[in-house]
Amino acid sequence: MKTLTLLSNATSTTTGTAQKASAFYNTSNTQTVAITGTFIGTVVIQGTLAKEPTADDSDYVVLATVTASESTVIPGNFTYIRAKVTAYTSGTISSTLSY
Repeated sequence: MKTLTLLSNATSTTTGTAQKASAFYNTSNTQTVAITGTFIGTVVIQGTLAKEPTADDSDYVVLATVTASESTVIPGNFTYIRAKVTAYTSGTISSTLSY
């Protein structure tokens, strides 16, 4: 199993690092995103089919919206997945992508 960091101890509104998802390697069409931390805010999980996505939001679609620590299974043939913190008020947020 491969585990990659999307967000590491985020403490503000930010866009995390886009990581290669399982479909980039043609290994699976299912991945898990884990959100951890104690925070008040929203984490938007985004995915893209682009082989070389830009930082521009136009390459990404919303896959899930999370407001508390949880793990979410993301089905789909996405090449990259990232986490974006919005509506941040307080706390620390981390996120990983596993497949």
